Amino acid sequence: MAVLADIGARPVRSQADLDACLNDVLLTASEMLQISRCSLWQFAPDGSGIECMAYVDDPGVPNIVGVSINAASHPGYFSELRTNRLFISDNTQTDDRLASLRPYLAEAWIGAMLDAPVVIGGQSWGVLCCEHRGGPRQWLVEEQSFVANLADCVAIAVTNLQRAQAEERLGQAEGRLRSLLSSQEKQTAAVTVDPLTRLPNRDALRLRLEELAANRSGYAIICIDCDDLAKVNDSLGHAAGDTALSVLAQRLEQQANRFGMLARLRSDEFALLVPGVHTPGDLEAIAEVLLTEVRTPVNIAGHTLTQSISLGIALPERLEDDADEVIRNAATAMRRAKEQGGGTFAHFDPTMRHQAVARLRLEADLVTALRRDELQLFYQPIMALGERRLMGFEGLVRWIHPKEGVIPPSQFIEQAEESSLILDIGAHLFNQACAQAARWRRLLGDGAPTISVNLSARQFADPALIRLIDSAMASHKVPGKALKLEVTETSILAHADLVLNQIHAIRERGLAVVIDDFGTGYSSFSHLLQFPIDGLKIDRRFVAQIGQDRRSTAIVDAMITLARSLDLNLVAEGIETPEVANYLTAHGCWGGQGYLFDRPLSAEAAMQRLELALPEPEPLGKAAQ
Repeated sequence: MAVLADIGARPVRSQADLDACLNDVLLTASEMLQISRCSLWQFAPDGSGIECMAYVDDPGVPNIVGVSINAASHPGYFSELRTNRLFISDNTQTDDRLASLRPYLAEAWIGAMLDAPVVIGGQSWGVLCCEHRGGPRQWLVEEQSFVANLADCVAIAVTNLQRAQAEERLGQAEGRLRSLLSSQEKQTAAVTVDPLTRLPNRDALRLRLEELAANRSGYAIICIDCDDLAKVNDSLGHAAGDTALSVLAQRLEQQANRFGMLARLRSDEFALLVPGVHTPGDLEAIAEVLLTEVRTPVNIAGHTLTQSISLGIALPERLEDDADEVIRNAATAMRRAKEQGGGTFAHFDPTMRHQAVARLRLEADLVTALRRDELQLFYQPIMALGERRLMGFEGLVRWIHPKEGVIPPSQFIEQAEESSLILDIGAHLFNQACAQAARWRRLLGDGAPTISVNLSARQFADPALIRLIDSAMASHKVPGKALKLEVTETSILAHADLVLNQIHAIRERGLAVVIDDFGTGYSSFSHLLQFPIDGLKIDRRFVAQIGQDRRSTAIVDAMITLARSLDLNLVAEGIETPEVANYLTAHGCWGGQGYLFDRPLSAEAAMQRLELALPEPEPLGKAAQ
């Protein structure tokens, strides 16, 4: 990313230069992660605690520069910091490692933390601390990598200042000392070994890469990440996690030594440097050897475990390419392999980095869109097919972008669902639906149409959902019968125990619960008997094939029979032709929606649609007769 390159390349030769650089790092983290509070802490020389060196936060928040945190008072947190691994907490109020800090975090409304170690010369210098205010937040892999890179920028800046100060003290002696140091002495000073795995560390890897660059030799980097270390830490403890990591390192090294140099980069990340010029096929063969090596079960802390790794492969486009950039490219490809389910490899493609940056930018833009009320519900009519009568609307989100125009949800909802943003968006849209339902009920009374609101899997499993529903309905004075909630069958089955309680609580408040896109998941009809639902929606993929594909038509017929036998309302989505509408009506499908009846409409257009659907009032003269 250009901003990282700019910060990392900035000259730092004075304390003022360093202060400006650190401030830019914190502002960059705050902007890209969309968090208010970001701070930099330095370890005391004896490791007894950390002191805040710089921070950014909302206006009016007390200055924390100079504040110290004592290690002895918070052993769980500091034991994590001393590992030189990323400290990732998606929920500070349930994270046992933060138990002693919980009152302080609760008072500051810190719901999630992402800390990156600042390591200089193999030693922990400090911590870059990113804190999310509000509820829990799942930190994306791209965000973790971004913060780790920012921490590296801090290390570079501090190192540059230390070097500049040493140059000032030594003065003319610097030249004489440089001439005395031979190339071999430099190499000996730079090479260090990772204490846990006894593998070469990142500095050793960089030194070897410098040698290859000096000789203009080709090479490739295979970045390796352990897929299941977090599960081992959570289930068996961090001591078992360290054992698992050491065992993995030994198994990888047994094979890696045949191909090149294996080094530990950080936490559960390794890199295999493969010297020479290689084809993609050569590197894939090496990746397969490593994948096969770790699949054999191993015994960790009395438990038999099967380890899994993800690998990313990258080569320099030119021999003069920056080696750190090649390592980052391999790490980016490795994350793509993890996104594909792990236990596999991926080659770096330049579009991967563009996509990662674009994802961060999209998330930042979505936060701005929420603040500016650019996310709006559009309303698609739901018709009672037998009566050809308007019964309700489904609320469908659209992003009214000031420059791009109307953006459909397909371009942003998936990204939102991968982060905590979907909870904020869901709350915003539910409040919007309640406000619209209240307006229609003031005009039409109990004859107003219902509004169906879609819930994501994360929303439906959110313990705060019922509080949100209560608050919005009370604020807009809307009864439960004015609203329906639509959830997918996979959302229900993913959190079955919690969801059952949620459904009961929702229906107690008078809202109907409808399973959306029914038939596209992995459930069977028998699953419906476990949940007290009110209706089903047939996915448009089946509806579009009615009369054209025998299997799709048979599935629709079966769904209609099922819904009628269970006394469930059934709505078919994606109706575009009169023939399909007539077929569904003749076979007993209660409702339908689709372009045959209307596209999603703005609130104003939906009101006009309602007015057209209302019966004409009788003439006054006729009513008096």
